[in-house]
Amino acid sequence: MRHDNWPCWVYPRGVTDRVRASADLTICVSVCDNLLTDMQRGLRPDRTADVTATVLRVVGGAPPGDDPLAVMTAEAWNGLTAAMRPGRRRRVLDGIHDYVKGEAMADEVHRTGRRLTIDAYLPMRGYAIGARPWTAMLDFVLDMDLPDELLDSPGLCRARELAVMHSALGPGPGGRAWTPASKAWATSSPATSPTTSSAPATAAGATSGTAAPPAAARPSSATGSRSVRRRAVGRPLRRIVPRAGREPEVSPRRTLCRPGARPVGRERCAGRGSRVGGGMRSVTFVVGSGRSGSTALSRIVRAHPDLLSLNEFWASVGTRALPGGPVGGAEFWRLIADPHPAFDSMVRSGMPMAEFLHPRAARRGEGGGIPALSLMVLPHLTDDPDGLFEELKGTVVAWPRRTAPEHHEALFDVLCARFGRRAVVERSGYSGHRVPQLHAAFPGAKFVHMFRDGPDCALSMSRHPGFRLILLRREIQARTGAAHADAPLTEEQVRSLPPELAGLLTVPFDPALVLDRPLPLAEFGALWSQVVTEAADHLGRLPQEQWIPLAYEDLLDAPRRELTRLAAFFGVEPLPQWLDAGCAMLDGGRRGASLRLPPGELAALRERCAPGMRALKAAGGPPLTADQRLFRRAPQ
Repeated sequence: MRHDNWPCWVYPRGVTDRVRASADLTICVSVCDNLLTDMQRGLRPDRTADVTATVLRVVGGAPPGDDPLAVMTAEAWNGLTAAMRPGRRRRVLDGIHDYVKGEAMADEVHRTGRRLTIDAYLPMRGYAIGARPWTAMLDFVLDMDLPDELLDSPGLCRARELAVMHSALGPGPGGRAWTPASKAWATSSPATSPTTSSAPATAAGATSGTAAPPAAARPSSATGSRSVRRRAVGRPLRRIVPRAGREPEVSPRRTLCRPGARPVGRERCAGRGSRVGGGMRSVTFVVGSGRSGSTALSRIVRAHPDLLSLNEFWASVGTRALPGGPVGGAEFWRLIADPHPAFDSMVRSGMPMAEFLHPRAARRGEGGGIPALSLMVLPHLTDDPDGLFEELKGTVVAWPRRTAPEHHEALFDVLCARFGRRAVVERSGYSGHRVPQLHAAFPGAKFVHMFRDGPDCALSMSRHPGFRLILLRREIQARTGAAHADAPLTEEQVRSLPPELAGLLTVPFDPALVLDRPLPLAEFGALWSQVVTEAADHLGRLPQEQWIPLAYEDLLDAPRRELTRLAAFFGVEPLPQWLDAGCAMLDGGRRGASLRLPPGELAALRERCAPGMRALKAAGGPPLTADQRLFRRAPQ
């Protein structure tokens, strides 16, 4: 943790000296935080007030004295704030004052055992999460110089308030997200409140007739308010092996906008996370060309409390994960866990894609050998992909011999139960060609064909390392006559290639061979046309009720209408909070990017995209149902 360069890896665009000073201050505050936690647990309760006073004295500019902790904190504080303009220094100072004050309040609540109303708890929680000082420090480290008017704007303050509510309170009544309106239940009588303890509501310090806060938010004399706060923030879910006679414990998660948000327990797994009617649970595959807004859609899907979002699952495991004959659990695990050869080559060569979510993928020389499931799928679901990987391995390898689709359905069941979801939505880019194989393996599955304006999508492809590599591998295939782009080549075929292409066949290869080589933009238009035409042709052969089209531009223009239509197709409720979160995740800033191309280049690109545009127009998607027509007419 104290390695000189580690903060620069975390904030690679930050100002180095500021990054290191910020890291030192973070370590100091963490030390103080840990001390306060230990004191609250009864190790040194007499020192709580002293540590709090020391931190406040040092950041206020007073001499540190002989206290080693005070000296360390003062050095870090002065190193960080010496070059700050007064307004920024004031924001950090005020934030740290609030943070320490929140810790002191938590300690007082723990010592007295009093129970707080929700309105009294939320300000304390707001102090404790430290949003104000860390926002200001990040602003300083990245040298953004954000104005006070922005940081203190009503919109940002409201966003911080909502973040505090979600992290502090978790799911509200009925499993829904907390909103200001839904706080009203807290004033109901203890007898009718769904999460109120049976203890009297008029315990010391509580307002008479006011219910206690939810169990996830209420300080407990057994664990201390600090440990409650940590669980409420949400760590990676991990089942704890129960002792004899005890139910398994699972950490609760926030309801929206985070992976694994719904609390998972035995009742949850047997309820909404279970199959409907004993058959295959609802499974939908989102297919398309890639670079069409589908990554944003995966994040939106993940935010719905009933949907399991499998991000780039088929792109990660590939066609090898659907062998023709039955396989045992250990063999199936190898098929979905062994590193993807092409992606592993990119990681080992220091050319990772933004879609590679595993932390090791960005470390050249250290990222090789990442399991296929761990590269993009599991990090989308949890902050601890390696822990979840090992947990799944222990389950899957013991499975009996059966067909690959049956194994996949069982895996989907395990993940749905693990995260408390009841419907599966898998989304992979560059996936239209997989439709026949997926339909054959999962005859009851549904499909969403997501596409984007051809020239815009092709331009985005031309700037993406993965699609540039696809185009170059297709050139290798054309020059050598290989059966497909991933087919092994003979030595003679390799010698026939020019050096800039032959160099791509070694591992590691030079990323400049992909990133710096001039590639005609029109060729990406042809690639886009081929991919969307192929997808439209495959989907046109399916029963009409099993697929729908989704244009990225429609999603931007009418997000609530389109997300409501998708929710109905997925078989879940279009929750208002989810619609709000989904709208906030969409960014139309790159829409129309191709219009900024030179006229001649744009005309050539449009010409190569024309076949794909005609295919999409001809396909059109299946006729809309009455409900879908109503959604399209609904005002936004």
